[in-house]
Amino acid sequence: MTIWPDPSPLAGARDDQGELAFNGSRLLATSQLVSWPLTEKLLVWPLSFGREREVLELGGLTESIQTLGLIHPLWGTLDKDDQMVIISGGLRLKALKRLGRHDTPIRLFAGSKAQLWALALADNLNRRPNAAEKARLWRALVTDLGDNAQNLAARLDIPPNPKIQNQYFLAAQLPDNILLALAQDKLDLASATRLAELGPEGEELWALMEAHRPSLQNRRLWLEWLEDLARRENKPLVTIVRELQNWPANSTLAWGERLRQKRFPKLAQLEERRRKLLKTLPLPPACSLKLDPTFEDVNAEIRLSFGSPAELAARAGALAQLAAEEKLKELWELAWPE
Repeated sequence: MTIWPDPSPLAGARDDQGELAFNGSRLLATSQLVSWPLTEKLLVWPLSFGREREVLELGGLTESIQTLGLIHPLWGTLDKDDQMVIISGGLRLKALKRLGRHDTPIRLFAGSKAQLWALALADNLNRRPNAAEKARLWRALVTDLGDNAQNLAARLDIPPNPKIQNQYFLAAQLPDNILLALAQDKLDLASATRLAELGPEGEELWALMEAHRPSLQNRRLWLEWLEDLARRENKPLVTIVRELQNWPANSTLAWGERLRQKRFPKLAQLEERRRKLLKTLPLPPACSLKLDPTFEDVNAEIRLSFGSPAELAARAGALAQLAAEEKLKELWELAWPE
């Protein structure tokens, strides 16, 4: 191990007692820059931003180090067996190994576990962590520090709300592919937590969502509706999913529409009757009628085309006759039943 002179190129600065200060808080008593062989086994803290950021950023970071060099050294500490533990810079370490480097500068710190966590967070949080990273970091903090983790929650932008903190803690258990979706805002925290609580069923449900790729809002709705159906029919959630997958083979309904019809069967029956009745209405040529029922009213839209004033007059006469049709009144009642 080579020890270099310490120029202290840190985000904080040493005070007159030789301690390192970050944002006005004293954290550590010692720091030195060393050269460490990458051929040795290095332990990496779970804080070192993990697999989601690796997928999103490792390529660009590797190219940057190859072009500009390692601008910011890794941060580490020695455990009780004098083994190097990387507390910050896990992604940089992967990039260096990808480039075939044999050694790297590491800024070596000593301090309590809580101090090391605080320092590592200060180094990593110069960029805003995504939801998946917050989940991994929060679970690691709680596991390592117990109740003392609350002192560092604000550094992760995690509110002092037990429900939200528990959601982050549970979401960290999800497989990498689901955490990646959480990192990319394809999944919200509450839905991710529920998938984690469901265990293997949650993973199967996520695979289904990935296959059909609904919007973020619809992913929440799907999960809510599936759980409602499971409770109502007293069946495992995965059974409901498979029933929907085994919809009649001749059906052309999209998966989300199947779920909606199963969740709201009476509404689906009304809509089917309305569709059939709409086909029997004597609409004028080159004319279409669209109904958009709401909870308060029915919005109707009629579109027609004409090639001359005479054709327009004929269409107007036909529409006047349509207004007196009993089928139209029946259609209106189906669209907005009392």
